[in-house]
Amino acid sequence: ELLPSNYSNMEAFGPHNEYIKSIKDGKVGLYTANGVLMFPCEFTAIKMVNLIGFKKPIFELHQSKTVGLYDQEGVTIIPIGRYTSYSPIQSYFKVCDNKHYGICAQNGEEIVPCAYYLDIQYHAQAKVFAVSNTNGHTVVAFNGQELFPPIKDLTIKEIHGDYILVQDGQKFGAINYAGKLIVPAKCSKPEQVGKKVQAYTKKNNLTEENQPA
Repeated sequence: ELLPSNYSNMEAFGPHNEYIKSIKDGKVGLYTANGVLMFPCEFTAIKMVNLIGFKKPIFELHQSKTVGLYDQEGVTIIPIGRYTSYSPIQSYFKVCDNKHYGICAQNGEEIVPCAYYLDIQYHAQAKVFAVSNTNGHTVVAFNGQELFPPIKDLTIKEIHGDYILVQDGQKFGAINYAGKLIVPAKCSKPEQVGKKVQAYTKKNNLTEENQPA
């Protein structure tokens, strides 16, 4: 006998039926086709998903309203038991814990703590995240540190390589990566802000002030 017989049902699973899903008392587990246990029969659902950055499909496990991700060797990507949802954000994961959001790397390391609202933006060139919570809006670096105290009177709209586009009502302006206002929010169109940033930089003979650390 290759597998235990105390399951209510067993079915082939995977794109090439290379796994066997075990089912008992409304819970599911997983074996390899040759009978090696991958996951015990204690999850509400097991799926396989294709995500950017992974050569093979990975396992998405659900348990007690939480979700986890594991590769086909069983290595943890996002641990189950903490996050209620996830979504890819370029080469990272936006994760949710108690209705607040943070960022995990693809090795499961939490880069940005789950202390922010849904509208997290990532800028690959600057390698920072724009975040929001009840304290206001700010930018967080890869070490989880906020680059400047949250601002409430301006909303962060986009992150650019040399400035951060902000909005006040229907008007747009810019701050640098220290949170300093460099273009007042008086522009009617976002594209006007970039030109004013260039003029500000040239006028003040700046090269690195607007760049993140």
